[in-house]
Amino acid sequence: MNRRRRAMVAGLLLVFVGGLVATAFAALPRRPVPTEAYFDQLERGRVNADVEATIALIDPLFEQAPEDWACMGLFPEEGYKYSLAFTGYGLASVAVIDPSRRPEVARRLDRLIERMRQPVVWKDWVDQGWGTDPLVENVMYKGHLNLLYALHTLLTAQDLAPGQRPKYEEPYRAMSAVIAKDMKSGSYCGACCEIINYFFQCNQISMFSLALHDVFYGTSYRAELERPWLDWARKNMTDPETGLFYFAYHPRTDNFDKRLSGYTNAWIVTFLHFFDPEWADELYDSFKARFVQERFGVYAYAEEWAGRGMEGLATMFTLFAAKEMGD
Repeated sequence: MNRRRRAMVAGLLLVFVGGLVATAFAALPRRPVPTEAYFDQLERGRVNADVEATIALIDPLFEQAPEDWACMGLFPEEGYKYSLAFTGYGLASVAVIDPSRRPEVARRLDRLIERMRQPVVWKDWVDQGWGTDPLVENVMYKGHLNLLYALHTLLTAQDLAPGQRPKYEEPYRAMSAVIAKDMKSGSYCGACCEIINYFFQCNQISMFSLALHDVFYGTSYRAELERPWLDWARKNMTDPETGLFYFAYHPRTDNFDKRLSGYTNAWIVTFLHFFDPEWADELYDSFKARFVQERFGVYAYAEEWAGRGMEGLATMFTLFAAKEMGD
């Protein structure tokens, strides 16, 4: 593996390694491993017991047919894309930590991609009247799908026979070109999420998929798009007093939803650390000061809106951010 690819894999690990670990913490009744076991997995070359327990917990997802959603129980359909995508990101981290598990993880990613392309996953797009094509102005779906394509390529490319192409090369190349075109065409240097909404955190997913595309296929998406995208966001989408990100931008009316959201900023910190580590460090300090509450020196939680108490989604993404930032 050349230096460029090693650097990208290291970035992948830094961004995603918290996924399964944090999920495991939430899913189990108690934590059976010490805190340091969350941080030394790469060095040891194997995942800890919490992660193994989580993999066992989600195994039914891969045993059922892609069109069978019984394993999701009462989980809302509009959340399927996020559940599938972040499961894939966590699984990819398992393979980075323990390369011997690459074939096993690649098979699971393949099943996740099959599920991700089922119509029910983007049914909310149709139900809300945004359109019938989930790949048009919907980066909150196609960005996640594109990153799953990228991760599947990452885990399988080195095992291909001479002349054999990655399974998802064609849709990955095509969707990457569409996302790049979207980012170049907008005055805000990003891709739209729901026609009328632009969320910076969704664009982090799609931008990461383009960065990996550069590694595999020699494109220059990151060099062309990353700096303008980050610069516009820093100038226009951050609160001047705290440096925290606004909730959303509405391109068609050119106005901002300036609410400061805990989950939004925790997600952004996690991925921003790959693109701009110094900025992520600054943002993380401001994020903790506003949203994280500690109690009795024993436990902590995060708020979605400052002063309104614990919120589950914000706390989950804060676990991702804390792991990423080594906190």
